[in-house]
Amino acid sequence: MLEMKFKIGLLIGIVFFIIIGIFSYSLWYQWEENQQTAHERMKPHRPIAEFNHGNSITALTISTKEPYYIVSAGEDNNIKVWLRDTPVNPVKVLTQHPRYDSNPRIHSLFVNTSGQWLISKSFYFVAFWNLSTLEMESDYEIPSSIGIVSPHEELLAIESGDIKIWDISIPKEIKELYTLSNKDNYNLYTSAKFSYDGRWLAKGISLQDKTSNEQEEKVKIWDLNTKQVHMILERVYTKPDKESDRSIFSPSNKQIITSIAFSPDNRFFVISTNFGFTIWSLPEWRIYHNLDGVYIMDFAFSSNRKVFACATINGIMIWSIDEMKPIALLKENRDFTMYKDIMFTPDGKSMVCAVNTTIGDGADGKIYLWDLEGIE
Repeated sequence: MLEMKFKIGLLIGIVFFIIIGIFSYSLWYQWEENQQTAHERMKPHRPIAEFNHGNSITALTISTKEPYYIVSAGEDNNIKVWLRDTPVNPVKVLTQHPRYDSNPRIHSLFVNTSGQWLISKSFYFVAFWNLSTLEMESDYEIPSSIGIVSPHEELLAIESGDIKIWDISIPKEIKELYTLSNKDNYNLYTSAKFSYDGRWLAKGISLQDKTSNEQEEKVKIWDLNTKQVHMILERVYTKPDKESDRSIFSPSNKQIITSIAFSPDNRFFVISTNFGFTIWSLPEWRIYHNLDGVYIMDFAFSSNRKVFACATINGIMIWSIDEMKPIALLKENRDFTMYKDIMFTPDGKSMVCAVNTTIGDGADGKIYLWDLEGIE
């Protein structure tokens, strides 16, 4: 009888430990798979260099050829050119970008495909700068809120209702090539991007939902071979059902597009919003991965095709594309930092971003540089 009780007790103990093991593994698995709180389990990587622009940064870019310049524009309409290894002082300050006092800010900076020209765009003007001499080559008055440069060929897209495509191969003689119709979906301030193979142009738009009668933010994709709209994409997400789950920057449950991007290898397209991101695989345009519940402020793919980055208020998360998991956290010392204009260097070994900190009535703009060697 005693032996029977012992066997029963042993069996119960074994079953109990198995149940505890399964439960513990389940908790660990959920914790390990919870991508939204991955930053809490990671030791932040601190930046290796800081560039002090001096006032609020409105645009940032990186040159694609040597010397590898970091270029920033500020609310004072000046452009500062930096070298990676000399963060204390800029190589040169470019002050000749034309301006109207009513709207002087430069909102976009680009480097063309050859790496020879820096293009700066404010609402009223676009200017071309020679990166060899750091002197302005030409400027044009073309009013528009959106101006983007193709990474595939010498094209500039300008939106002013419709989207006009310009040939910028000769900066002193740019010319309009064709127009993409967009009058019904005019949206001044959402993102626009060319694909790296020159096939697609994506632009954020506002469409009125027939059921709710509210404006919904979506993305229109043009096929540049046919000059026709290929599709309209919408990031489907789970709306927060609790007040505590809503974005601190959007008390309502309305989704706002914060960034769109194509990957350099032309495999992926992403829409990021105040409630997460969705990645589509190309050319099938099938959903590859979706993440809800995180406010994404900016998004960037690496040129080495292995990782991407998304900026949140908790830092910049580096993700593995193949595993679709966060693998590193880039963060400077301050919490609740507004990371913007994140981008990888052309070799994929470093990352830069702009950060603006409010000081009194103004803002202090800084650029941070991270070394990504060893992270992947």
